[in-house]
Amino acid sequence: MRILQINKYITINGGSEVVMKNLYEIFSLNNFHIKNIGFHKPNQRLIDNSIDLGVENLEVQGFFVNKKLVSIIVDYILKEKIDTVICHNVYHHFPIYQLFKEIKEKCDVQIILYLHDYKIVCPSYNLLRGSEICESCSNKSFFAATLYKCKDNSLMKSFVLTLESIYNNKIHDAYDYVDKIISPSLFLKEKVKALGFRHKIEVLHNPLDVTITSESFSKKENSLLFVGRLSEEKGIRILLELAKQLTQYEIKIIGDGPLKELLVSEVNSLENVQYYGYQEKRTIELMMKRSKYLLVPSIWYENNPMVILEAFSMGLPVIGANRGGIPEMIVGGRGISFEPKDIDESIKVINIMMSKSEEEYGKLSEACQSFAKENYYTAYYHKLIKILGNKNEK
Repeated sequence: MRILQINKYITINGGSEVVMKNLYEIFSLNNFHIKNIGFHKPNQRLIDNSIDLGVENLEVQGFFVNKKLVSIIVDYILKEKIDTVICHNVYHHFPIYQLFKEIKEKCDVQIILYLHDYKIVCPSYNLLRGSEICESCSNKSFFAATLYKCKDNSLMKSFVLTLESIYNNKIHDAYDYVDKIISPSLFLKEKVKALGFRHKIEVLHNPLDVTITSESFSKKENSLLFVGRLSEEKGIRILLELAKQLTQYEIKIIGDGPLKELLVSEVNSLENVQYYGYQEKRTIELMMKRSKYLLVPSIWYENNPMVILEAFSMGLPVIGANRGGIPEMIVGGRGISFEPKDIDESIKVINIMMSKSEEEYGKLSEACQSFAKENYYTAYYHKLIKILGNKNEK
């Protein structure tokens, strides 16, 4: 198998790039020929064996047509005799209908699409209207995104994304050219199906590349840890409200994002909260080993957060919002879910979990590690190869 991965960015910019990097490592370890192609975001780490398409090849009308960019990719597939193309977040920077169509018509390949969000049914990708869940674009009713200005509360941005979704889903169906679609959570699969997406989807949790910790449970601090983007959908305002009322616990926050200024101004008056800003992977792992729980107060439909998998590998149970794919990850004694907008209930749930005995906590931690092992590279590789199968089977 000769593989090409396509993504908006080939630098570590978010969850989709981490999955892309992990897939690259999985296939490389199993001696497959694999390359990555996309755009290099300045001042961020480049994924190994990647090809930068260059910003000069972006075009204003690139949502719909970009002959030069598509030609570069098709020519590379033909030159390198690629037989499997794996696409991640290819929206906005790539004209996906033109891209998928020309790849299938000109190259003897199978196209695999990895889902990382709800873009296939939601022009603004996150099924949110402000801070509330929104499913108004169901059954391809995409003009709701313009009506409610779902993208940054901007009429123009929302209208452009509405046109993109109409073009790729109604005028054409870009996904007719995709051989297999992979979702990292059962929730994401079922949600997009309920909202009118008709194509077949396979479920495969994201791969994990970390090592199980042997740190004893007794070394855990009486603290809660948040790791993630400081943005509305991640529940930062809820996190701050919880911090104000849970003064008996240390709350440690790692991350960066548009709500950083708000967070810093609030944290200055909270003695139980420590903000560490952006941190590298090794520092995050150390803090996961020391903390008692990972707190995930998201208000949007998370699908399969990598941070939860990484926490599990460190033996760190999760107190997570009952949103999206979070509950299916923490069932089986790996944590507990809560309603993030009910602060009183959230506080009760957190207090219950923080009062667990050492024996009870040990069982939670062991369950987390067992789940993590199921998504390690070797196990994941065999599951993925089974899904890929024969490129002529759809």
